[in-house]
Amino acid sequence: MSSEPNLLKRLYTYDIVRYTTVGIINTIVIFALFFFFNELTDSGPVWSNRIGYTGGLISNYTLNKHWTFKAHKYNLPEILLFGFSFGLSYLVQFLTFRLLMDSWGWGDGVAALVAYPLYGLIFYILCKYLVFTARADQAA
Repeated sequence: MSSEPNLLKRLYTYDIVRYTTVGIINTIVIFALFFFFNELTDSGPVWSNRIGYTGGLISNYTLNKHWTFKAHKYNLPEILLFGFSFGLSYLVQFLTFRLLMDSWGWGDGVAALVAYPLYGLIFYILCKYLVFTARADQAA
């Protein structure tokens, strides 16, 4: 039993594990906002999806910057690259989301659950290799 904390500590030295943990947190935030606005305020799936991602974006930037990729200095190029990476990842997710609903007839909740991981994969690659690099920390 005493080896479990050591295993977790070693696992969290890998940014992909930290990113996945942040992703789980953000997925919960996004889906909770999506559900709330879609079901309880009748905003519809498209606006609910947008609202969910907007809420998740705030926690995503903060957690990934400081915990996942350990970049601590703020600079404009990093923020712009983060916004671009988010936008591109969201666009691919959103188009997939709409395709699954409109062309394949999937329900909005199932389509969202399938499309969200695609966003996560694309966003991880962009954050790791484009946004939160040692180069970005040195630019500040």
